[in-house]
Amino acid sequence: MKPGKLPPEYLRTLIDRYVRWSEEVIVGSGIGLDSAVIDLKEGGYLFLKTDPVTFVTEDIGWYSVIINSNDIAVSGGTPEWFLAVVLLPEHSDGETVGKIFSQISATCRELNISWCGGHTEVTPGIDRPIVVGTAIGRGKRFITSQFARAGDAVILTKGIAIEGTLAIALEKREEIDQELFNRIMTFRKWLSILEDARIAMRHGVHAMHDPTEGGLTTALNEIAIASGKRIEVKYEWIKILDETRILCDMFDLDPLGLLSSGALVATISMDKTGPLLADLKASGIWAGVIGYVKDGQGAWIERDGKLEKLRPRDGDEILRLI
Repeated sequence: MKPGKLPPEYLRTLIDRYVRWSEEVIVGSGIGLDSAVIDLKEGGYLFLKTDPVTFVTEDIGWYSVIINSNDIAVSGGTPEWFLAVVLLPEHSDGETVGKIFSQISATCRELNISWCGGHTEVTPGIDRPIVVGTAIGRGKRFITSQFARAGDAVILTKGIAIEGTLAIALEKREEIDQELFNRIMTFRKWLSILEDARIAMRHGVHAMHDPTEGGLTTALNEIAIASGKRIEVKYEWIKILDETRILCDMFDLDPLGLLSSGALVATISMDKTGPLLADLKASGIWAGVIGYVKDGQGAWIERDGKLEKLRPRDGDEILRLI
């Protein structure tokens, strides 16, 4: 198999065949669903998320807390607890382990999350550290990508491929201009979308999704699959940072398929779009409409006046570099 996510059709087959859950699980496994949701029967919900970090080694502990917390937030919850499985290659030293632990600890403190467990081991057969994080949260309301409605606007915050731009810069540090590298490192502050999601929830968004592996292309396809709707976006409306364009041009990568943690994709009724965008911008978060939800199927993009299907990718663009 190719590196990256399993093809959606095959994954759906596996889920349908093997995954079972009790009646308390009101959101379980599924394509495009960011977190499991458990009904606590006491006026609230428990949110559960597990995701690995496999593409980066610099700041891997920090990444692990951020990406798992993001998925709790886009489901409507507040992340409160974190567990980490830290897998280390045989050539690791104490400094590497200490750095990962320090990053996890500092990020959890910053986000007011309790790091309450996990597992650490030296694992044969891997060539870089892997951290598998699990975030747990609570909330009074939940949403999923299934809830996108025909007539909704599709909102994007910050811009696409922020995570991928950071990963490329770190992976190819010796090949890019130092001033460009320094600018890109400032993007770290944008990777958390907890504030984006909190604001979006206040305005009654129908669906939210965290575009990670496979970038915006995969995220839009996952929303379309989960909701059974057609997603149409315009390329010219999608924000791509100048630094992202420079690196993608240098290494012949497509930003639409590049790791995109840091962006929030949400759908909301047209009449609520203006107030949501204004509130996000007042909080210092760029946001814009990039398309619409319609009846139909699949994800589509209009580029230079031509409408074409956004086909699911076999893997993230970053895999072409590492």
